[in-house]
Amino acid sequence: MKSKCFSFLFNVLVIFTLCIAQQIDYKSYEGPYNIIIKNNYMRQNDDAVEFMKDQVNFMVNSYKTSFKYITSLEEFGKEHESEGEAMYIYKVIEIGKDIWFKAYLNDYLAEIIKNDKFVLSCEPDKHFDVSRKKNTQYKCRSEVKGYPCCPPEITEIYMVDTDGDWGFDEKTNNWCGFTPYFETTLTYM
Repeated sequence: MKSKCFSFLFNVLVIFTLCIAQQIDYKSYEGPYNIIIKNNYMRQNDDAVEFMKDQVNFMVNSYKTSFKYITSLEEFGKEHESEGEAMYIYKVIEIGKDIWFKAYLNDYLAEIIKNDKFVLSCEPDKHFDVSRKKNTQYKCRSEVKGYPCCPPEITEIYMVDTDGDWGFDEKTNNWCGFTPYFETTLTYM
């Protein structure tokens, strides 16, 4: 019952916000965002995942004309399509009651999502930040994607992917990396 009531109130808030907004201060970032939610009230993580997908897709579809890079938005949605419907969010991983998503948003929608009481973090995916300098000295592979190296007190590996071993820093509510960075040189013949 709480989740249905929350869902209704959240939809009302989103529609109200979208209808009232006259001038929107577009900042610079539009693209993939990393969203981490805490599933405190719902019994099953599957329910929380579906709820989050429904909410984000509803917001993006309601506000699609505000996106500057509509082609990129549509490509993202088509790439993660489900049952013939474009999906602008997908689940990356679950760790206990924390669920990490990737979603295509603009700054305006990201601000709405950040204000949700279940959301721990909603930040641009720094991997797509074109302003990052190329001659940066990295200590671990996660820094290439915009995440810090894990501090010494964090030792538990939560996830392993093509970018190495990952931990989670609960102080900053952010992923961190363990795998050292090394420059590779590939020679093609």
